[in-house]
Amino acid sequence: MWLILLFFGSFAAFWLYGHYKDNGSNVMTAINLAVSRCQFLPIWLRVYILGVAETAVTVLWQRGIGSSRQAQEAHVDELVRDHQLRIGKRTIVVTGGDSGIGSAIVGGLLNAGFHVIVVSKTEREKCLVAHPWIDKVSWVVGDLASLQSVHSIAETIKDIIPKGQINGLINNAGIMNTPCHITADGFESQHQVNYISPMLLTILLLPWIEKENGFVLFASSSTLYATTTVDFDLARNSYEWDGLTAYAHSKLCLAEAVRALGTQLTLHKSNIKVYAYHPGTVRTSLFAHTTVFSLFFLSRLFDFIMLSIKEGSRTPLFLAFKVPSPSGCYWSNESKQTIPSVSIKDEHLKDSEVCDRIWSQTLTFCQLEPKILHECFPEEARL
Repeated sequence: MWLILLFFGSFAAFWLYGHYKDNGSNVMTAINLAVSRCQFLPIWLRVYILGVAETAVTVLWQRGIGSSRQAQEAHVDELVRDHQLRIGKRTIVVTGGDSGIGSAIVGGLLNAGFHVIVVSKTEREKCLVAHPWIDKVSWVVGDLASLQSVHSIAETIKDIIPKGQINGLINNAGIMNTPCHITADGFESQHQVNYISPMLLTILLLPWIEKENGFVLFASSSTLYATTTVDFDLARNSYEWDGLTAYAHSKLCLAEAVRALGTQLTLHKSNIKVYAYHPGTVRTSLFAHTTVFSLFFLSRLFDFIMLSIKEGSRTPLFLAFKVPSPSGCYWSNESKQTIPSVSIKDEHLKDSEVCDRIWSQTLTFCQLEPKILHECFPEEARL
């Protein structure tokens, strides 16, 4: 089945290349929106279709025909050089900064002159050989699969840096299609690690983020286009073989929660910007539990056609350096993307009510009171 999907995905991408030679990003946007309308297909199959299509687009526009890996990585280097800090030292927190895309993000930030606080499950000593920059960063150990650990992470960060002096938080850490695990907090692990814990960490650190130019990034995924229905029960449900449905849903919930958080920050007169972003289909250990990416005869092919971790750092670094407006949006390929309107399962709400419902449920998952943002921004809340 994977070969059939690869064949038809590649055929469609080649046809689209003939019509849109100069803009692969527009092609992927069109494919994403088209797949989001295929509600008759199971979510896991839509995830695979999105992955195959994006891989084919990468081949055509970023590998050999439209560009090359070297050219794309050179673009990241240029982005870093153009935004090297010339005055002072700014601090950015990166979760999962010890591996994969996170390590490339940390390297880019350090080269641009930032001080970086890395949040990792791994003890610092175990990463000494892997990362030459490790002595240049602050290190915080914690596990996003535990709400108690997230609180500890936030408290440790607050001890490292004074209030209001975090310039940015990049929620990069995540897991995908892992064997089902219900955490001690009662959540399906992908929902907790990808969506609930990043939102909790962000809210806990909001008073420590710079008021005027601060920002928060959340690593989402194009798999959010695989569903347009939010089902809050999935955050606590187990599964047997289909972890991709839970993964796609966790990324949809995250993107919608980011939109809701952006709205809430605006209501509280805060200038902190928040964004969800898709780094691209990057060759990392994230795909370790997805069979097709580990098959021997395809593994070397994916090594070539999927993005490198440096290429995957492009959009988060762009957002960190540019901090564009408006807030609460979803980005990919340095471009703001359109997300289809979502509904909530078994709830008949107007579009204007969906955002508030997602925000209230997010706070419930995070075990936070509705007044939490009033406590984060007491002066702004009185305006």
